[in-house]
Amino acid sequence: PIISGLFGALDDMEEADTGYPDDYAVALAWQTLEPSTLIEAILDLNVASDWDEFRSAMSLWDIAAQNVVYADTEGNIGYQSTGEIPIRANSDGLRPVPGWDSSYDWTGLVPFDEMPYIFNPERGYVATANQPVMEVGALPFIGSDGAYGYRAARIEEMINEADAPLTVAAIQEMQMDTKDGGALDLAPALLAVDSDDDAVNEMQGLIEQFAVGIDGFRADTDSAGAAAYEATWRALLRLTFHDDLPEDYWPEGGSRWFQIVANMLDDPEDPFWDIKGTPDTETEVDILERSMVEARSELIELLGNDSSKWRWGDLHTATFENQTLGQSGIAPVEWLFNRAAPNRVAGGPSIVDAVGWEASEGYEVNWVPSMRMVVDLSDLSASTSVHTTGQSGHAFNGHYADMIDMWVDGDQHPMLWTLDQVEEAATNTLTLVPGS
Repeated sequence: PIISGLFGALDDMEEADTGYPDDYAVALAWQTLEPSTLIEAILDLNVASDWDEFRSAMSLWDIAAQNVVYADTEGNIGYQSTGEIPIRANSDGLRPVPGWDSSYDWTGLVPFDEMPYIFNPERGYVATANQPVMEVGALPFIGSDGAYGYRAARIEEMINEADAPLTVAAIQEMQMDTKDGGALDLAPALLAVDSDDDAVNEMQGLIEQFAVGIDGFRADTDSAGAAAYEATWRALLRLTFHDDLPEDYWPEGGSRWFQIVANMLDDPEDPFWDIKGTPDTETEVDILERSMVEARSELIELLGNDSSKWRWGDLHTATFENQTLGQSGIAPVEWLFNRAAPNRVAGGPSIVDAVGWEASEGYEVNWVPSMRMVVDLSDLSASTSVHTTGQSGHAFNGHYADMIDMWVDGDQHPMLWTLDQVEEAATNTLTLVPGS
C-alpha cells in the first residue's frame, strides 16, 4: 500500500511486510505535500509591475515547477525557473537510497537566488520549450528529464534566420512551424539504403520529397512525404524496441527516442537492431529497409494504394472530447458534449507545432498546445490568442466550439485590452447588483 504520513497516519502502523530481508519498505518524500505559497505567488504575479516584483512573486512559486518568461513595456525580457528543489547530500534523487542512513537525507532546499534565471540576455531573446536550461553537471541539480531541445533549437533557428523584425503575424507563423528535427538524422539514413525492392524505392521517393524536396522536413497536413516518413518512424520503433522492452516502456516517439535512434545510427550492429526470436541477426540496414516496407503496407491499409494521395493529416487527426462527461458511456450525453468529427492537423511531438501522437498507439492526436498567444508589448491591443474548442463551457452556446477551426488553421483572435474595445465587441451585458 501507499501510506501518507501527512496526518499522522503512520503512528499506529506496523512495519510493512514486503517479503524482502529485514522487511524493507519504501519511503517517498515529496515537497509538494508541504504547505505551499503558490496562491500568493499567483496573486502577486498578477500585480507585478517590473522585473523585481516579478521575481519576488516567483520566489513564492514553490510547487509545480515552471519555466516562466518575462517581458514588459520597457523592453526588458527575462526567464525564471521556479520550484522548491531538495538538496540531497549523497544522491541526485534518480535512484532509491537507504533511507535509514542519514547521510542521504535532504539537507535543505536550493535557495531561490541560485535557481536558473536570466535578464536581458545579450542575444536579445529568450527561448524555452521544456529543454534543460543548465549544462550537464552544473549545480544546483534541478532535474534530468527535460526535453532534448529539438523545439527550442528550431525556435532559435527561426529567430536567427529572420531578415526583418518579428511581428505578431511572424510569431503566429513560428508557432505553427512543422519542421521535424528528429528527421534530420533518420531521413538521410533511410535514403541511403541501397535496395532493389520496389516498395522500398517508392517509400524512399516520398521520404526524399519530405526531406530534401518541396517539404523540407515539414510534417504538414497535406504532405504525402510526411505520411511516409512518420509511418516509417513508427514502424522502426516497433521493430527495434518492442521485442526488447516491456509493453509499458514501448517508445512513444518523442525527443528522447529521436536522440536514442540518432545515436544508434552510428553503430550499425547495435544489439537493439536485432529482432529477438528470428534466426538471423538483423543490422541497421535490415531494420531501415523493413521499416519502410511495413510502413508502406500500413499506409495502403489506412489510406489506399495510391501513395500520391497519402496525406499526413488523414492519419494525424484531433478529436475533442469533453474531459468531464465525454466518456460517460451515455450516448446522448457524449453526443452533446463531444466534438467527435476528426480534425486534420499538422505537426507532431518535439515539433514547434507540438500536436502530439504516440507511436506505440497510433497516429491520433493525444495532446496539444491548448492555447497559443502572442503579446505585443509595444501595442497591447495588437495582441492575439486562441485556445482549443471555445470560450463557453455550455454545450448549446455558440461559443462552445467556435475556436476549433481557428486553432486547427493557426488563426488567432484579437485580445481586447481597453474598455473601448470591450464595449465595441460586446454582444451582451451582465449587471451584478449587490444584495441589500
